[in-house]
Order: sequence, then C-alpha cells, then structure tokens
Amino acid sequence: MPPRIGRPKYDEFRANEVGEVPREIRELVDNERIHEKEPGQPGRPPCKRRDIIKCLLLIEFMNCVAQESWSLLNIFKGTLGLEKVPRPRTLYQYRADPGITATLQRLQRTAAWDLWVKERIAAMDPTGSPPVRGRTWRADRAGPKKYREYDKAHYMAGVQTLVTPYTKVTRGT
Repeated sequence: MPPRIGRPKYDEFRANEVGEVPREIRELVDNERIHEKEPGQPGRPPCKRRDIIKCLLLIEFMNCVAQESWSLLNIFKGTLGLEKVPRPRTLYQYRADPGITATLQRLQRTAAWDLWVKERIAAMDPTGSPPVRGRTWRADRAGPKKYREYDKAHYMAGVQTLVTPYTKVTRGT
C-alpha cells in the first residue's frame, strides 16, 4: 500500500497539475497538423480550429460545461496560446463537427503513444448513452430493439498504464 501523503501535499500536486495541463495541451495541439480555414468568413469558425480544439480539451479536463467556460478560458488564454477565446455557443456548435472529432482522435493516439508501446494487454469497454434524458440501458432490457437508439462509445484501454489510445463512437450498435 502506498504511503499517505496528506491533504496539503495532495493540494500542492493538484495545483501543479492544473498549471501544467494547459501547457501540455498547447504543446500537443501546436505539434499536430491541423487544416486551418480562414476565420471570420461565411461558413467558417470565428476563430482558428486549433484554438477551438485547445479550448475543448481544457474544459473537458476541468469538467466545465461549454456554457460556463468563457471566463475559465480567459484565465488560461495566454498559457494555451489562444488568439481569441471562442464563445460558448461556438464551442457547443463545433464540438460535434466530424473534422474536429477526427482531429481529437488523432491527438488522443499521439498523446497516448509513449505509454501504449509499453502495454502487453488491452481491454475493450463499450458504454451506451441514451438519446433522451431519463432513459437507461438497463430499463430498456425488455425491448432490445431500443438499443439501436443509443449512441455507444467503444474504448480500448491498456491494463497496466490505464492509457486510452483509441475511442470510437457509433450509433445504434
């Protein structure tokens, strides 16, 4: 059993982690090849795709919903290297964009690669998400055809390092 470090040391660790993660996000995204479109033109995002991806990763790490993220992102604007902080509506709109989803999957593989090469055993884990609030997978056991209405996320994880290099989201499987 590992030694207990106590609450003050844990708080110090969390404070250092919160300061380090935005720098790691910036380095990861800036090293990735991302097709940029000219911002501000019709049909284009009002800021760079790279900035949107950095913001999505940070608010996910901080467990912050998109609608309440603007002030949080302004705090970390310099650390993330953002030219402009996107509005919550923009983040909400672009978070399900297929191009951004593909980029996030590439970033996930890139970030996990160093630990993934050390793995010998992998585990697959699917989880279902209902399309309507208030429904559960367990409640729909009586009607298996209802499972087709669920979105499902399939995760591959390493057993030793718990790294998750691959995720695929499917509909109705």
